[in-house]
Amino acid sequence: MKKQALNPYLPSYEYIPDGEPHVFGDRVYVYGSHDRFNGGGFCMNDYITWSAPVDDLSDWRYEGVIYKKADDPHYKGRGSMYAPDVCRAPDGSIKQVEMTSCGLNGGPLEGSGEYEARIACNLTSRKGGRFHSKPFGKNKAGCHPYFTQSGGDREGDGDQYIANFCNGAMAGFKYFYIKNLRRIGVTVLGNAEGIMYVRNEPFGAVVAEIAIHPTASDKTFYGEYGGNDGKKALYFTFEGKGKIDKFTKIVLERG
Repeated sequence: MKKQALNPYLPSYEYIPDGEPHVFGDRVYVYGSHDRFNGGGFCMNDYITWSAPVDDLSDWRYEGVIYKKADDPHYKGRGSMYAPDVCRAPDGSIKQVEMTSCGLNGGPLEGSGEYEARIACNLTSRKGGRFHSKPFGKNKAGCHPYFTQSGGDREGDGDQYIANFCNGAMAGFKYFYIKNLRRIGVTVLGNAEGIMYVRNEPFGAVVAEIAIHPTASDKTFYGEYGGNDGKKALYFTFEGKGKIDKFTKIVLERG
């Protein structure tokens, strides 16, 4: 005899917000971030999965840890493991979906030209990520960067950018096909004075250094690229004084 299906449907000790259900075969699997009871932040635990028969949503089974945060090369003991998702590959395997800047492009973006900073798929401060509901209200942004736009809500003439880019802030873009890249530029506005370090991994070797100086209007600063060709991510980390009020775009120039 089936049990009654209740909501919340998982055990009372389990905290999986942002659930993404997927049906594979005759079972439904729930993927999501994994909060820790009385934790100091959100999404602090490893990714886990629960599943149930599609015809009996009262019979949930723990499938175990599917991805350990310590195995993530970008984790480095900092930040949180935010909501994941999965997709089924043509060979039947189930893979975790990676958030990227190339989106539905079908592959890396061209490693030349100008790209709006709003396509960054990673955005964090020296203290990690943070959710902003009212950056200029009670929920002060502090030194955490965030996406915003000028003016109010509208249905056209978009100009979204990254704001509040202070010492230690990092924006990551994945992925580009890099070939014969000569220099990298960033278009910014603000009173920041320091260096924008560019890496292919969040805490990897520096492949470009861009000197940033105060500017009252949008200005593009450049640095020579010293990395390798191939499919690469680009992570921009600012170190210095003041802050970048508007981080508008990145520029990739080939030799």
